[in-house]
Parts: sequence; structure tokens; C-alpha cells
Amino acid sequence: MRLASVLLLSVIMHSTLLYSQSSVKAIKTSQPPKIDGYVNDDVWQQASVVSDFIQREPDTGQPMTENTIFYILYDKDNLYFGFKCFDSEPDKITANELARDASLRFDDKVQIIIDTYLDKRNAYWFQINPRGCIGDALVSQNGSSFNKSWDGLWEGKAHITEWGWEGEAAIPFKTMSFRQGQDVWGLKLIRQVSRKNETGYWPTANLDSYRFQVSDAGTLEGMTGMSQGIGLDVVPYGLVGSEHKKDADPEFPSDVGFDAFYQITPGVKSALTVNTDFAQTEVDDRRVNLTRFPLFYQEKRDFFLDGANYFNFGIGGGRMHPYSRSIIPFFSRRMGLDNDGNPAPILGGLKLTGQAGAWNLGFLDIVEQRDSGKANSAVARLTRNFGDQSQIGGIATIGSDASGAGNAVAGVDLRLGTSKFLGGKNVSLILFGLSSQTDDSTNSDHAYGVSLVYPNDFLWIVAGFHEIGDNFNASLGFVPRRGIRQSYFRGGVGPRPKKFGILQSITGGHFS
Repeated sequence: MRLASVLLLSVIMHSTLLYSQSSVKAIKTSQPPKIDGYVNDDVWQQASVVSDFIQREPDTGQPMTENTIFYILYDKDNLYFGFKCFDSEPDKITANELARDASLRFDDKVQIIIDTYLDKRNAYWFQINPRGCIGDALVSQNGSSFNKSWDGLWEGKAHITEWGWEGEAAIPFKTMSFRQGQDVWGLKLIRQVSRKNETGYWPTANLDSYRFQVSDAGTLEGMTGMSQGIGLDVVPYGLVGSEHKKDADPEFPSDVGFDAFYQITPGVKSALTVNTDFAQTEVDDRRVNLTRFPLFYQEKRDFFLDGANYFNFGIGGGRMHPYSRSIIPFFSRRMGLDNDGNPAPILGGLKLTGQAGAWNLGFLDIVEQRDSGKANSAVARLTRNFGDQSQIGGIATIGSDASGAGNAVAGVDLRLGTSKFLGGKNVSLILFGLSSQTDDSTNSDHAYGVSLVYPNDFLWIVAGFHEIGDNFNASLGFVPRRGIRQSYFRGGVGPRPKKFGILQSITGGHFS
């Protein structure tokens, strides 16, 4: 009886430990902390605490060699994180970057992944290094798609101390979309110690998962009473100038416009733009094209970046897929730019993006001023989640091609996926089909394909086939090559010998 009691107590304690490692209670406060990078406000003593970080690399499954403590609070307007990253050699902390959205690949840092819908597919990602350099992104397709061009409105600060480094972050709820009444969110926390090539995860550390995989996140429970205000943001702009030409009266050109964003529901967001201005958009890097195929440039305009993940189709959007840019039926850079990359004024536009239950919605309608006159372009994308990581959906676009001829594209896609294959591995099967019709062509044409993705640590495989017809035309998409049938295979193995300081040895090959 005594032995049975000890065993029962051991099982109960072990179960409690496992639960504490995968969930945390959200604590609401009426006194928000001051975000100055020092976790010394009294209110942090009331916060939920996460400290059991597990190594993903180099010693998978072992506790981190450096102690890490996260503190979590929220009020009606913001979600707050405080963190203390202890370091046995603080003089060796790596922190070189200061600019926002800089690559922190070689810096010490912490990362926060928040799945507000608990759909185990989509999330918001935030990072900060010891000097307060912050960055953010949208994560979709369970971590395989990563849109770092997105910029959210949030605050983060950090400082190096004599025992390591610490920091704070405040993320407004109006920066994130979420489902009304959804009081449990997904949460994943990550710390990187650069000089040791060490990364620690909470709650799990699986080498077969994507680095920012959403499906194995822990849970943040008790998220109630959050406010997004009235849900309306208006960003106006005005432009006034003067032009003086010889032998001519001076001219004073002016222009006005605005962007307005309204949260129809906590999960569905609308955006209205009038006489759109992209003056603040970061310029593209200069590139030289030595091929006969067009180059792909990332979207950088905020109006199009917000909610961009809701328009991903087929194999597009997956950064782990080597052919993700082979066929993209909707590419937002076709709007507001002509074929030479020069601005085409946008007179107005309307966008709806978000989630309602298991449904995901993306709708965008734009009116542009082109040389031939006003042109209207629109795209609608609707998908439904089912199963573990599966999704079915459709897309339709209407626009005009380079010659001004009307063009329409319609298609369906199916993604069958799971993150629990053989116990914890990722695998997905993607099928898609598209059809296009152009006014000045008597023939419609098609594109279709299938792809198998097995992106795991020891063995990784990407294989598939797609066909793009000679006359397939996606005026609002990106299709660099037409009239092709292409089979492809990429794969390899990555054993981890744990000898001679070798972390992993990767060997692979490909053909297409």
C-alpha cells in the first residue's frame, strides 16, 4: 500500500509537471508595467511565470544551460511580456543589430509566437535582442510560410546587465486579430544563445518541426475582457508642393488621401484606401536579371501586407517549398504598379480579411488609373480548415493583362497535412488546379499540380509535378514560365553525429 501510494503520488506530480510545461494562466492587471526594458515593476510579481525551457539544439530534449524566465500579464488593451535571460558569461552576449526587422540570425534573442485563433496554423511572431532591436512577422501554414515584411504596432525594449540581459514587450490587441470568446490562445517562447549555437523552446523542442511551428505551441488560458477600441484606424496624408518653370506661372500641385481600417468583428478586418500613397514604402534591392524570366520581388507595401497570408494558394507561400514561386495566381505587386515596375495610381480599394470559425476569407478590389484609363482588379479567396493541418479552398481573380485585355482566373486547391505523422513528423500533400480565360484569346488554358512535402530533420523530401499551359494567363499572378510540364524531386538526409563538434551533416540532391 505504501509503495502504491508513492507511485500514485509520483504519477500525479509528473502529470502536474507536464501540464505546467504546456499551459500557462493569463493574469489580468489593472496597473500596466512601464515598458523600459527593466523587469522591476512590482506588478511583475503577480505575473504568470514560464521557466522550463528545453533545448532544441544542440542537446535536444535537455534543459537549457542558461536560466530563462518569462513573465506574462495583460490588461484590456495590451499583452505584456517580461523576460530575464541569465548568462554565466554576460560579457560574451552577442548583440550587434539595432535596426528594426534586422536579421538576428547571429544575435542572442528571444522570440514570441502567438496563435490567437488556436487554429494551430497561423500566428504572430515577435523577436527582440539584448539591445532592443525588434522584429515581427506573420506565420502561416503551420510555420512553413513566414512573412517578415509585415510590421505590427508594438513596443519592446531590452538591456544588458551584469548577470545577463532582460527586456519587456507590450503588444496591443488592436495589432492582432482574434475570435470573440476565444479565451485560450496558442503560445510558443524561444530563446537563442548565439555563441553556444543553443536554442531553447517552451513548451516542446522537436527537431522534426518547423522552427516557428504553430501546432505544437503551448496554451495561454483565461484571455477574456480584451478590447480593440472602436476598431477604427484612419491614416490620412496630404501633399503640397510648388513647381517653377522658366517663362511659366508657378504651379502648386497638391494631393490628399487616406487609409481606413475597421475591425468588423475581432476576427474580420476591413480596409479602405482612397488615393493611396506609398511614399513610406521601402525601396526594392537593385538586382540584375540575366535570364529571360521575370524576377520575383517581395511585397513591401503595408496596405497589401496586412492579411496577405489569407491569399496563399497551392504551393505558393511556403518558404520551405523550392518551387513555391512557379505558379502564384494572385501576386499583389500586380496592383499599383505597371509592367515596368512604375507606380500606377490607385484611386481606391477595399479589402476584407480574417477568420470566422473554420473559414478563412480574403477579398480585395482595387481601382487604378492606367494610361488606357481606369482599370478594376479583384481577387477573392475562401478556404476551410479541417482535420489536423488540412485545408480546402478556392480562388478567383479578375483583371486585365499587359495589352489591356480582360482576364479571369479560377482555381481550387486541397492541402492534406498533419504534424503527427509517425509520432511527431510533418507531412503534407498538396493538389491544385487553375483555369484562365482572356478576352482576346479564343482558348482558355489551365495549370495543375501535385506536391508531397516531408520536411523533417533526418530525412526531408519535396517531390511533385505541375503543368502550365501555353496560353495560361494570370494577369494578377506571377507565373515566370508557361507551356511546361515539370517534375521535381529534392531530398536528403541530415544525421547528427554529435562528434568532433559537428552539429549536423546534410547530404542531398535534386532533379527537375
